[in-house]
Amino acid sequence: DWKAQFRPMINVDVPGESLNFGFRSMLLIEQFFGTQGSAKTHFGGHLGLNLGLGSEQSVVGFELNDSLSRTPTFFQELGQGLAGDELNLLQWRNKGLANLILRPGGGALEFRLGYGNDLGFYDSAPTSERHMINFEAKLRFLPKTALVFGGDLSFFSSQTRAQFPASPNKGTPLALTLGLQGQITTRMTATARVGYGDSLVWAGDFFSTAALSNVRTFITNLRVGFAFTPSSELSLGYDRTVRPVIVNDAYISDAINARVQWGIMGGRLTLGAYG
Repeated sequence: DWKAQFRPMINVDVPGESLNFGFRSMLLIEQFFGTQGSAKTHFGGHLGLNLGLGSEQSVVGFELNDSLSRTPTFFQELGQGLAGDELNLLQWRNKGLANLILRPGGGALEFRLGYGNDLGFYDSAPTSERHMINFEAKLRFLPKTALVFGGDLSFFSSQTRAQFPASPNKGTPLALTLGLQGQITTRMTATARVGYGDSLVWAGDFFSTAALSNVRTFITNLRVGFAFTPSSELSLGYDRTVRPVIVNDAYISDAINARVQWGIMGGRLTLGAYG
């Protein structure tokens, strides 16, 4: 069948020197045209919140990001390429990340240490949960360019395995990356990070015997962006990740994505296209 997605959005940003706040809302309308059946319309949506405490020069800072989504029949995060198979299932999903930020020595060195939580409430599958420990270190060697190390370890499990034969094994996905990110010219930015990803799927409890479904591979995050104006830009990217999944335990995702954003009326109205 052919389908179209319409995503009207309202975003509110309140910038500040030591306190900034943002709110995002989106209605997702998915229209099937009925080329292989009857025409149908499905609705989903997305609410997001971000909070930041401290400026870029603060020795100590804090950031919080949280999002709540409802899938219609298929959902993916904007600009992130195709989503995993489990996101084809109807669900509510909440994803949050809180980071403590430390900038000793004047800000050239920056650390982020945080906790993330990802909950999936499926209509016809077990509830999944993922608790993540997040660490990131940045060393700025140019005004707007930094060497970046990132690492995260998470605990993924299903709450109702006995009620769903295809329920996943427990896993502790691990991701380690190293690379560069920053501004190449006044209009061009780039990110190049490579590393190691391991789903660490266990046949029994956490840290028991590795399951046959365990996968490991190199991972990467490559992105380049060009700003035509302060509110208009083009970005291209490629991401390779290892993710836990509610069906078949884990998978390797390769995603190419593109994003075009164009601001009009002095940036007060922004039009965008994603793929």
